[in-house]
Amino acid sequence: MEIVYSFLVVAAFVAMIIGLINPSLIMRWSKKPTRLKVFAWWFLANFLLLLLLSLSLPEPTSQELVNYAKRNIEEGNYSSALYDLRKIEQTDSLYKEALTLISKVDSLMILQTKSQERKIEKERLSADSMKQVLKKRVETEKLKFDVNFTISKCKDLHFANLQKFKIL
Repeated sequence: MEIVYSFLVVAAFVAMIIGLINPSLIMRWSKKPTRLKVFAWWFLANFLLLLLLSLSLPEPTSQELVNYAKRNIEEGNYSSALYDLRKIEQTDSLYKEALTLISKVDSLMILQTKSQERKIEKERLSADSMKQVLKKRVETEKLKFDVNFTISKCKDLHFANLQKFKIL
């Protein structure tokens, strides 16, 4: 069925290209065929074909859902795994396996959030320690500035006194 839809999509695309070149070849029923009308019909046809294709696709089996969930767990996509596992009904034979996988995913999600919290805490502590280091640097630079400022003031006063007594 997918092959038929693919063929119809390709045919619609070819018809659109031909219609964009010469709209009267494709829209024979229209009194005034335009390129815009050709494009609009192509868009509508593709939308309808996509809708029909999505409606005709079969639902995945419970075994496929379990396999998708296992692959998502290995890749770390825990929310996708939960979504797939929750589609399995209680009457299904794989329901117990799905429950064990759900508990595994829940525990992995908890571990992931805890590790994220630890990482955030480390970053916060790192930022706090960096803040302390910067404060100490600012204080030492301030002291250096105060000492240099005091020395320059003393030099200025000494120079002024020397000039006052006309030593220089």
